[in-house]
Amino acid sequence: MPSDQATGYSSSLSFDEAFHDALKNLPKHDPKHPDETTGITVESIGAELGGYAGHRRLKVQISAVYT
Repeated sequence: MPSDQATGYSSSLSFDEAFHDALKNLPKHDPKHPDETTGITVESIGAELGGYAGHRRLKVQISAVYT
């Protein structure tokens, strides 16, 4: 089964925003047949915090499997 991975971020620490950003960042995929489905798995959720600029953002990593 072909698969892809992507990461999304949210500076407002919103899971919904980071998840949709990750979906947007998936590589372009052309379906192999008209009935193909895409399964999305959240591989990890984390945050990047700190630094001089007060960096804070939620990070969501996903994988997509095409069947």
